[in-house]
Amino acid sequence: MSEQSVLLVDDDDVLRGALEQSFELAGIAVIAERDPTVALARIDAGFDGAVVSDIRMPKMDGLELFRRIAAIDHEIPVLLMTGHGDVAMAVAALKNGAFDFIPKPFATDHLIAGARRALEMRRLVLDNRRLRAAAEETIGAEPLIGETPVMVRLRETMRQIAQADIDVLVEGETGTGKELVAVLLHRWSNRRSRPFVAVNCAALPEEREVMPVGGDLPRALDLRVIAAAKPGLDQAVEDGRFRAELLFRLDAVRLRIPPLRERRDDVPLLFGHLLHQAAERFGREVPTIDTATLAYLGQHDWPGNVRELDNLAKRLVLRVEADAPADEDGDLPLPARVDKFEEATIRATLHQVSGDVRSALAALGIPRKTFYDKLKRHEIDVEAYRPTKG
Repeated sequence: MSEQSVLLVDDDDVLRGALEQSFELAGIAVIAERDPTVALARIDAGFDGAVVSDIRMPKMDGLELFRRIAAIDHEIPVLLMTGHGDVAMAVAALKNGAFDFIPKPFATDHLIAGARRALEMRRLVLDNRRLRAAAEETIGAEPLIGETPVMVRLRETMRQIAQADIDVLVEGETGTGKELVAVLLHRWSNRRSRPFVAVNCAALPEEREVMPVGGDLPRALDLRVIAAAKPGLDQAVEDGRFRAELLFRLDAVRLRIPPLRERRDDVPLLFGHLLHQAAERFGREVPTIDTATLAYLGQHDWPGNVRELDNLAKRLVLRVEADAPADEDGDLPLPARVDKFEEATIRATLHQVSGDVRSALAALGIPRKTFYDKLKRHEIDVEAYRPTKG
């Protein structure tokens, strides 16, 4: 998404010039047009800014401009500047979906504050649309969601070893998706037409044979073992809590599933998919995600991993948790809390602007060098927030 801007439409050259300068001094990008027809040609459904227009103009007045913009996308915010005699018309437009009206004469700060609110609303609208689109794109696709380098490598490795008739040990924390990886390895293998059976490894005999009921001789099994375990098996062997020979037998190839805290850039995409799933399951609409929740998604460590994220999605869909969860860092020293907030804010901003650096710099209000220093310190990959080129 490009840098957000205000599209200013007014046929009064003096007022338009003064307002254009005021927006620029306030750090808001502005495109000023005298002709509403020319301004309208700049707008499509992907327009990421807000429109500020006078009502009284020749050829096309502000109300007609608002109606035409609404026909393109009714969620593009339009602010109308009105004279005393136009207030009734502006109120009617407000009831029909206009964002706000500013009666003349007005203080420039009042107009700028309204424009900032409009830009923020438009940013949230487009951000939620991207979440929904990302969720819809994952339907029918590989359910192991994530575009961070560690997840891309995991899927590539899984594809490579799926066809090999070799045992695999899948290692990961609770809720990371070990069972899902096991199912995908089976689905992508040459054994996909045969049953996938989940068993307790503690119940397996030492060799790949079973004794049929009523039989005299053991029967060899043609099977592939995909074992799933929490991290720490090597230490468990050293402590005598896990049989070394069993680990050696299972550990032909080991796959490690990274926890969410190691792939934070995947959280918004994954959360959008889980929201869509929960909404479909419960027969509800996908809720709008506010900036506080977006910041929380990037800040939280997710000890319960995907399972915890899924539970949050369900709560939001069911409206049993309308606000972002409470701050869990109250006991941290102030520098650590500030550091976590800074990281969460940068991640939320990059998600909102789809990884566009210029837009992020404008939104954060920091110099480019400072921005890149913070990216390096927080290990944030800008590329992970940019749309995938297909």
